[in-house]
Order: sequence, then C-alpha cells, then structure tokens
Amino acid sequence: MSRLRLAPLALLLTLLPACGDDDGTTSPATGSGSGESVSASGEPSGVEPSGTPDPTVTPDPTVTPDPTVTPDPTVTPDPTVTPDPTVTPDPTVTPDPTDPTLPDPAGATFEQHTFVAALTGPAFIEVADLNGDGRLEVIVSAIGESEGGFGGFLPGVPNGTVTIYSRGEDLFDWTAEELIPAAMEINFPNQPRAADLTGNGLLDIVVPVGHPSCDATAFIGSPCGGLLWFEQTGAGWTRHDIIAPGDDLFFRDALIVDLDGDGLLDIVAVGEQFSDGGGGLPLPIPIPGGDDVSIATTMWFQGADDGQRFDPTPLVIGDGLGGFPQAMDLTGNGLLDIVSAERFIENGSFAWFEQTEPPSAEHPEGQWERHVIADDLGPAFQLVLAPGLLGDDRLFAVGTNHTNTADRPGDPESAVLLFEVPEDPRDAWPREVLSQGIVSRASPQDNPIGAPGLLAVGDITGSGYDDILVAGYGDPRVLWFEHTEPGTFVLHVLIPTLPLAGGVIIRDLNDDGQNEMLVAGQEANSVFLFVRTSSIYDETPDPTETPDPTETPDPTETPDPTETP
Repeated sequence: MSRLRLAPLALLLTLLPACGDDDGTTSPATGSGSGESVSASGEPSGVEPSGTPDPTVTPDPTVTPDPTVTPDPTVTPDPTVTPDPTVTPDPTVTPDPTDPTLPDPAGATFEQHTFVAALTGPAFIEVADLNGDGRLEVIVSAIGESEGGFGGFLPGVPNGTVTIYSRGEDLFDWTAEELIPAAMEINFPNQPRAADLTGNGLLDIVVPVGHPSCDATAFIGSPCGGLLWFEQTGAGWTRHDIIAPGDDLFFRDALIVDLDGDGLLDIVAVGEQFSDGGGGLPLPIPIPGGDDVSIATTMWFQGADDGQRFDPTPLVIGDGLGGFPQAMDLTGNGLLDIVSAERFIENGSFAWFEQTEPPSAEHPEGQWERHVIADDLGPAFQLVLAPGLLGDDRLFAVGTNHTNTADRPGDPESAVLLFEVPEDPRDAWPREVLSQGIVSRASPQDNPIGAPGLLAVGDITGSGYDDILVAGYGDPRVLWFEHTEPGTFVLHVLIPTLPLAGGVIIRDLNDDGQNEMLVAGQEANSVFLFVRTSSIYDETPDPTETPDPTETPDPTETPDPTETP
C-alpha cells in the first residue's frame, strides 16, 4: 500500500461561462465567468481602436464631464456615432440568464485538488464504506497502459487496474491499495459496485469487464468481456469469476439488487457487443464477424446461498437497454422494473423493462415487457432516476445521450435531458433539454466517442435542491447544472478542458454535511476533487420561515454583550 497527500492547485473556481469562446477555445481553468466582454478586435467591448482625434469635432458645452473619470488618452471616440436621445433602456427587460454568452455567477465556488495523479486512464468511480469504520473509501477503475502489438504498430489491449483509496485524517490524506493490479491482466475493468454479498458486514466489490475495442484489435485482440466479484474476508480480497474474462459480451456496470425477493442479492447486467457493420465508424480494423447489428441483452444472475454465491447461468430478461441500469418499482405492482440508456442497439435511446410476473418454475427469469422511453435521441449513455428532484412526490429521470455530429452530421444534438415519469409509466415520458452547445470532437482512429457521458445527481451548492454534474466526454468540458429553484437549472462549466472525463461523483466524503465532487480525467491520467468554499445558500436565511411566537426565551441564558443586534 502507498500513502499520498493531496496538494491543492491553488485554484478557486467561480463560475465559468457555459460555452467556449467564439473561436472554439475555452477560458483557462482558473478563470471566472464574470468580467468585461471582449469585442471581435480583442479590445474590451465599447472601446474603439486607437487613432488621432478629429479636429472638426466640437465638444457639447451642455455636457459636464465626470471629474472622477480619467479619459483613456489612447481611445478616440467615433465622431460618426451619435447616441439616440429618444431611446431609453427598458427597465422591465432582464437578460436571459441561460444565454451562454453572458457572465453567469454561480451560487457556489469550489477549490480544485488533484485527488490522484499518474493513474493511467481513470474511467469509473465508486464510493462506499467498505470496512464499516464510518469513513468512505473511493474505488477507481482505470484503463491502464498498452504497449500495442507488433512493436506498437497495431493497437494493443491495455491491462487495467482497480484501486481502493482509504481516507486518513482529512480530505487530503488517502492511502492506496490495489484490488486489481495490472499484473492480473484484466482488460477494461469498468464501473465497480460495492455491496455486502456474504453477510459478514464487510462490503464486497463487483467489477464488470470489457470494451468493444478488444474485438477491434483484430490480429492481437480477442473478446474480453467478463463479470467478477471480489470477496472481502477481513484478511484481504478473494477473486471470484461469474463470467471469466474472454466472453463475447462486455459489461459496463452491474446492478446489485434482490430481484426475485428471496432475500439474496442478485446481479442485473447488460451484455453488449458492438459492430460497425461496415458503417464507416473510425476504427482502424473492421470488427471480426462483420455483423450489421450490435447486441445488447439484459440478463440477471441469481444469488445462491452456497460457496459459488451466484449462478453463472444468465437468466435473460430481453434484448435492449445498456450500461448503468437502475431498478425501481415503476408500476406499483411490488416487482422491480429496470430502466437504462441504450447505446448499442439499433434505433435505441432510452427504454425500460416492466416486470409483469415474478420468477417461477415455468419462467425462472420472470416475465418482462420492454417499453420505449425515447428512440429519436441517438445512442445514449446513462439514465438516472431522481425521486423528489423538484421537491415534490413526482418522479424524474436525468439522461445523457451520446452522439457525435463531427463523425456523423445526421446525429441528433448532444444533450442532457430531463424526463418526467408519468403516473402510468407506460405512457409517454415528457422531456426537456437542459443543456445547450454540447458538441463532441471528432473520434480518434481507434475509438469512436461521443458526448456527453456519465452524470451524477446531488446537492452541490447546499441549497437543498439536487444539482446535476455531467462529464462531457467527447466534449472536453465538465458541466454542472445549478438547481436554483424547483425546475430551474442554470448551466455552468466546472472544468473547461478535461477531454474524456469519465466517472463523476457527488458525495459527502468527510461527513461534514457538505458534498464534495470527484471527476475522473481519462486523458489527464488524474482524478480531481472539488471542495465547496462558499455558497450564497449558506448565508441567506429562508424567507418562508416565521419565528415561532409560542417560543419563550430561556431566562437562564445570558446575552452575549459583544453581539450587535
């Protein structure tokens, strides 16, 4: 194990504008979203280029210059422009706060720290109290390094890692322990998930495995899908394979839930296989097999009360869904349903499986019916159910699609979306686009990408409302949506340049009542920690609260003479 101490970047983040500059560049990470605007010439707006005063122009004798203002001697007013004295600004018009060209101060500021550096390709993050000591651990899976085949001439498949970080005295003191070292030769460990699978009070970790690029590296690669879990025994970690690495289907996430109600946790996962089918995606070598159809199959692995713990034979729910599934009883029949984004299924965006009948001897998988939430938004990355998001008893879901108009001009707009789940979830889900201006860069030759990516929902500002944190992935920014009042989300930029940002987390890491943020930077080989340093919501009393007139002051309390009423 190794011990590390985080060093702050001396970076206090106030709001950054919600889009890049007109020329495609973005503000520096240390910049602020407020400040004077800039004209096309580069001068501050309202300032004309330097020149020679016009001797034919006579100053207006009725105008008295402000003695407190010193004129800029390098600036010459344009004599051809006369202000219109009949035009009065409309005091009832307020600039649109969602306009990404306007400085838009956020309700909170944050300090950025490097949580871990020199970790090759960190992609996913999980947070859990693994050992029951009351302190959260941070679990990070990383893609790892690859030397490539044939002396690096062909792309290789990297050996990934999973590392557990345990907190010491404070937020900046962490000890690292490898769960999956590179020497274990696991290709693409994906989203780790923690749960007590053995009943010993210690959390175990499930690691889904695989990526489509394993198949794409034709001459030196092979399928690398798998589903592993690591048992925490108290003396260390023991690996178990539900599906040994090398399966044709890869798994990006594992949903740990008691699906059949027998008291044992089961695992729901979506096995996927990607094929470009000769469709011209930017891959260096066609995927072996040449199928025109990608695969996404939702399945579950039944928990067993034996040493094996999970039956390795998958029970198939149906074709559809994708990575990062979630479970909830949407219909009120007492059975869990499964919702997800869809990325590797033709004409899929977001969908859900309704569990109409529980598992039985005749149908051990249960009986399921697929419902489409949306099929016109292009491939999608994640869908997160958000009960109480707007402060009432309605159910909402926040989703990200995953499109790339640079690669495919016909793709739908890259977007963050808000869905309202109707009382009957089989009805159409009303939706609203929360974002604007999300655009993916063109894909590299060995990996088709899109935007946006992973997301998290939680209270970032301390307002009591849940905000939304989004990794741009193909769009190099990390965005957050401030929930200023029920149903109103204001877009801000947390990091202007972090290409291929992966996992994002909103959690109170040190139990001080204030959420922190973690962001994985796959290309930056780092994970970043954001600590809130100020919030307008911490300082503003709730105007709806009325003092209780029945309360009587405690006569034993002596007023503080230093306090001023």
